[in-house]
Amino acid sequence: YSASLGLRWEIDLWGSLRNQVQFSRAQLESSQANLKYAQMSIASQIAKTWLSIMHIEGQIGLLEEHERLQSLYLESIEERYRRGLIFAELLLYEKSKTQAIFESLNELYNERDQLSRSLALLIGDYPKAETLEYDPLPDHLDPIPAGIPSDLLLSRPDLIAIERQLAGSRVLLKSAKKQRLPKISLTGAFGNASSELSNLINSNNAFWNVGVNLAQPLINYGRINANIRASKAQLSEAEATYEKVILNAFMEVENALSSESYLQSIHKSNTLVLDQTKDIAAINMTKYKEGNGEFLNYLSSKIALVQSQRQNLQIKYNKLKNRINLYLALGYSFI
Repeated sequence: YSASLGLRWEIDLWGSLRNQVQFSRAQLESSQANLKYAQMSIASQIAKTWLSIMHIEGQIGLLEEHERLQSLYLESIEERYRRGLIFAELLLYEKSKTQAIFESLNELYNERDQLSRSLALLIGDYPKAETLEYDPLPDHLDPIPAGIPSDLLLSRPDLIAIERQLAGSRVLLKSAKKQRLPKISLTGAFGNASSELSNLINSNNAFWNVGVNLAQPLINYGRINANIRASKAQLSEAEATYEKVILNAFMEVENALSSESYLQSIHKSNTLVLDQTKDIAAINMTKYKEGNGEFLNYLSSKIALVQSQRQNLQIKYNKLKNRINLYLALGYSFI
């Protein structure tokens, strides 16, 4: 019986192997950044889904109050119709409004259940509809500080991921170009050095006497050039994608900041309308209790107040959702 052992090493004279290691490291770092971005996206989606559930719960409470007031209004209209004080079309109109409120409530119930299942799925639980404890949405948010530097966007994982891909494409191109240069290998059997190594060490200008390894780049000239062209194309694609991701990041920040300003403005206006609606409802209630006002006017003002409250709640929800979008656009981590 006999045994032999062959070992092969390659001398990385030109740094080609080092470039390949750098490329692999860049790919790893890009994958890690993509994972972080996916985690942040899921976390922000969980926050948005929870906000949506709280918003729907608030809307359900207000719409149930609207339904109660509308039922009282309809009863009064029916009584007046029986007395011949109003026409049938007004009664039918109020009945259709009552039915529309009932249908809207059922839609909200269904949407709440679907959002509850979505939230359970996002947190890795069995998708089931469970009613969460209602927590009213806040009326005010901290203002966005002035002078936020654009460098803050560099912490966005998607920018880090595409930058690492770009860096990897650059070193991959370097490695492809170095394939044009000859390679020197060491082949050892029981510790014996190869003739290539002996020529490299002992001969004058030994490298150029290697022979076959010197001829390999010439033999594979077409393949090597094709790899270089492919690496250049990959680099150009990475550069274009990097530019696109950067522009998209600035667009997301700009959109979120613009929406922030818009929502602040309409929230301020809507709050003024809400306060005025509250005052009108209070005045009509006082008049009704004192016998100087009609019951229908009182109910109408209460219904208008509920509708204004629903609009105000919708704006608060939009503000909170937009703030999450802004944090995510700036690279804020929710994890």
